Amino acid sequence: MRRSIQRGGAAGRLPLLVVPGEGTASRAIPRAFAVALVLTLGLAACSSIDVDATIDQGLDAMERGDIEAAETAFLDVLDEEPENIYALFNMGLIESERGRVDLAEGYYRSAVEQDPSYVPALYNLALLRAEKGDPTEASDLYRKVIFLEPTHAEAHLNLGLLLLEDGQTDAAATQFEEALALDPSLASRLPDGG
Repeated sequence: MRRSIQRGGAAGRLPLLVVPGEGTASRAIPRAFAVALVLTLGLAACSSIDVDATIDQGLDAMERGDIEAAETAFLDVLDEEPENIYALFNMGLIESERGRVDLAEGYYRSAVEQDPSYVPALYNLALLRAEKGDPTEASDLYRKVIFLEPTHAEAHLNLGLLLLEDGQTDAAATQFEEALALDPSLASRLPDGG
């Protein structure tokens, strides 16, 4: 027996599906709409990703030097969780590597907005602000990094360099001493007489 698909109900209308409502009320919606809704909801449920595994895939791709695969992984995470600080931070790294400093800064700022104590994003944002010629904000960011992570030798060194440029030699010397106490290998990065 051969079945045929009807292309409409009586008088050319779409077939209706009765959806029970609250109490005794019910609603009639076009069957095609109901099928589309079920399919859409089903596809949305299937599009979930394992965020942690996808971040790991992105990190692995970065280690291999496959920036496009890393970007795809981190953007997939951001599609699922737009406020994920790890994906935001790593997109900042990717854009910074590409020389797209403004985009990188935007990703770092978004990560810091989500978690003001996320040291990697604060530190990289400080680096970018110093690079863009904003020593005031860069210094403030380095101070936040040092407050949150007092053993961050690079932050002490970079804050010292900014303070030295500003003529604050005593404060710079204090930061250089702290940086060297934490990581003696930084001595080669100190300015002469620093």
